[in-house]
Amino acid sequence: MKSGIPGVICKIDFEKTFDNVSWEFVDEVMQKMRVGELWRKWIHGCINNTPFFVLINGSYHTKFITGKGLTQGDTLSPFLFMIVSEALNLMLQLGHEQEHIGGFAMNQNGFTVSYLQYADDTLVFLDESPDQMNYLRYYLIGFEMVSGLKINFAKCGLFGVAGARNIDSMTAMLGCKTEILPSSYLCIPLGDSSSSIKWEALIEKCKSRLCSWKRSSLSKAGKLNLTKSVVSSILIYMLSLFIAPPKVIKVLEKVIRDFLWDPSETKKGYHYVSWKKCRTPLKSGGLGIKSLKNMNRALISKWWWRFNKEKTALWRKAMTSKYNTIHFERETEKPKPPNKY
Repeated sequence: MKSGIPGVICKIDFEKTFDNVSWEFVDEVMQKMRVGELWRKWIHGCINNTPFFVLINGSYHTKFITGKGLTQGDTLSPFLFMIVSEALNLMLQLGHEQEHIGGFAMNQNGFTVSYLQYADDTLVFLDESPDQMNYLRYYLIGFEMVSGLKINFAKCGLFGVAGARNIDSMTAMLGCKTEILPSSYLCIPLGDSSSSIKWEALIEKCKSRLCSWKRSSLSKAGKLNLTKSVVSSILIYMLSLFIAPPKVIKVLEKVIRDFLWDPSETKKGYHYVSWKKCRTPLKSGGLGIKSLKNMNRALISKWWWRFNKEKTALWRKAMTSKYNTIHFERETEKPKPPNKY
C-alpha cells in the first residue's frame, strides 16, 4: 500500500465447492430473493432427483441419491452456487458497515474496498487488528453452518501489507498459513506492478497448446482452427487486462507461425502465405487470424467505453477515487443537443 498503513489480505479457500451445498439453504436464499414458488420447485426437483451409480468392474451398481451438493458439470450448478455465494457477499458487506471488517482505502478521503468475490475466489482486506480477524472467523464459520459450504482454513492464506507485524498471531487465530506477495488472484498479479508481469507463463501455455507433436496429426485446416481457438481462448484474457510489450507479441506470433507451417522439428516448413495475408479477414481473401497487437489495443480500449457506461460498477468507483477522475468525467460527457424550442 502506497499510504504506508499496515494491513492484511485474507485469501479464502472453499473445501469441495459443489459437494457440500445445502439444498434447503439454496431454496431459502431464492425465497429471500423473491423467486417464485414454481421456479423454486423446478430447481429443487432438478438438484434433488439426480441419481448416482457406483461403477464396479465396468457395471453400474447401487443407485443412490445424495442429500446435499450440486452436480459438477451441470450448466445449472454455477448459477446456483452464485446464489449461495451471494449470502457470503451480504454477510461481508454487513460486517464492513458495522466496522467489523476494515478495508483498503484508494486514497485518504476516497472509496474503500473491503473484499473482492468472484464465485468461490474471495479476498478480504482487513486492518492489522486481531479483533477484525476474530470477526472474519465468526462470519466464515456462520456461513459454513447455514450453507453447508465448508471453509478450508488450512489452505486459506494471509498476506501482510505495508510491513504488518502481527501476521503470525493472526494466522494462528484463523488457523491458516502465511503467504508472501506478489501472488495472483484470478490469474491477475496481486501486489505487483503491471510493468513487471511475467509473460513467460502465457507464452509457455501457448506453446504447450500448440506443441510440435500435434503438427503431424492435423491438416492445414485443423492447424488453422486450433490456432484461432488458442488466440480466442488463452490469449484474450490477459490481452484484455494488460498492454503486452512488443517483444511478447513478436514471440507469440512466432509460435503461431511455426505451428501453422512447420511440419516437424527437424525439417523447416515453408510459409506459403505471408503473415500479413494470414491476418487478413476471410472475406478479403486471408486466413482470418487476428492481429495480436490490434486485438490487444481493441480490448484495452473497451475499458474506456465501459468507464463511461458502467456508472455504478465497483472497479469504476475504485478508479475514480484513486485517480481523482471527476474532471475527466466532465470532459468526456457528450454535449447535450441544443434546445430548438
